[in-house]
Formats: sequence, structure tokens, C-alpha cells
Amino acid sequence: MPGEVLVVTTAWSDSREPAEREPRLARLFPDAVHWMSVLLENPDDTGWESWWHLYVAMSPWQGRELDPLLRLVADEETTGVIIAAPDLAWLYHPYDGGADVIARYKGERDRLARRHSDWLPTNPYGL
Repeated sequence: MPGEVLVVTTAWSDSREPAEREPRLARLFPDAVHWMSVLLENPDDTGWESWWHLYVAMSPWQGRELDPLLRLVADEETTGVIIAAPDLAWLYHPYDGGADVIARYKGERDRLARRHSDWLPTNPYGL
């Protein structure tokens, strides 16, 4: 499916101020912009703050352009990656050992599950 996709990458810090992304991600997506920061650990609950800083970039998707990013994820060298259609019709969240796919509609989800049934977990909960 040629075109473009949104690529969300992350950085973490103990401050609301956006942290710099790791150098490999900055090289792969030099035009990424800070989108938002999310408080993960509230100091009222844990005694310390932890922030997730989200950066977004557009990337061509003609073939294998995202392979270097997916390799970093598979090798556990980065986490918190989301790849999405520009209209957010679907989200793809890869992680070491697998991925989550979120489709806009149940029918799309079911079609993907049938098409790629050999990729799905075999436990009854689909986990």
C-alpha cells in the first residue's frame, strides 16, 4: 500500500519539558516534531514524575522505508512506536515479539484477523 504514514516515536524524562529523542530515532526521522507530552507517573501517587514525549513525522511508505525503525523495535533498542494511516483509520504498534493492530471498524479488524490468522496467538483470549 504505497503512500505516506504517520510515525510516532517517543522520548522519556522526569520533566514536562520535551526530552531529546535518542540519536538513532533523530537520524531516521529528522523532521519529527514534538506533538505532546503525557504524564505517566504522578508525583502525588509515586513520589516522582515520569513523562512520555511523543514526536510525530510523516514517512513515505512504498516498501521497506520503515525497516530500520522496525529493526530497532524488534531488537528492543527502542519502544513506544506507533505507525498510523494519515487519517488514523488504523494504528500499528510494534514491540519486541509482536505488534498490536487497531482498526477503525470491527469488520476491518475481523478481515485482518482472517487474512493473517497464522500470525495470531493461539490462546483463547488472543493475547
